[in-house]
Amino acid sequence: MEVHHHSHTARKKWTHYFWEFLMLFLAVFCGFLAENQREHMVEHRKEKQYLSSLIADLKYDTAQFNLRVRQFEEKFPFFDSLFIFFNNPQQFNNKLSYKYWKQVELSSSTYIPAEPTLQQLKYSGNFRLLSNKKVLDSILIYESHINGSYLGQTNYVLEFYKRQLQVREKYFDNTNFNRFLNDRYHGKIDNSDDYSLTFMLTDKAQIKEVYNLYVTVKATNLYYIDQLKGRRDEAGKLLALIQKEYDLK
Repeated sequence: MEVHHHSHTARKKWTHYFWEFLMLFLAVFCGFLAENQREHMVEHRKEKQYLSSLIADLKYDTAQFNLRVRQFEEKFPFFDSLFIFFNNPQQFNNKLSYKYWKQVELSSSTYIPAEPTLQQLKYSGNFRLLSNKKVLDSILIYESHINGSYLGQTNYVLEFYKRQLQVREKYFDNTNFNRFLNDRYHGKIDNSDDYSLTFMLTDKAQIKEVYNLYVTVKATNLYYIDQLKGRRDEAGKLLALIQKEYDLK
């Protein structure tokens, strides 16, 4: 009878399994750290890109606010001339130069920031990318002021612009204005100094209503200047803060 001998493999020590587990764990852990670091670098790069884009938006906003401030401040002397006319229209043969009317119209100088970068940050959920809390808080405050008091005052200005048009349509003879439009279309004029609107109101109470409307328009003009200056200064401070905190230009 043959006798078969079974070979026995040496039993591995527990330390062998421990080191295998440790090496596997370290490989997985290092992979996790590498991926986490990669994601962090990607997010940091996106953060810089968003802020660089926001800097461009703020520079444009600041320039536009400055322009609108100048345009609205230039209207004030024309309001005074308009009030002189409404106090005694007969003295001017009831004729008001279109130049004065045009200068006190409010809507031509309004400005609503497009805020493309802020909109992207908001609707993509990427505000989380902004790691500097001071900058993030300042951005959110700026956005709230734009969408709150500033936009509200802008809408108020536009509403009074509609009321100005209604006054012109209802209480002025626009025959000369029509001639002005035709001449302008054909390139015959450079300005509106020689064109006038004839005031048709004779009732003193109604004339006073128009006068009072333009006092409110003047006040609206002033309050809008305050809003423009406030948002301009706020945009400038936010711009400087981002450039300082992130070393961006």
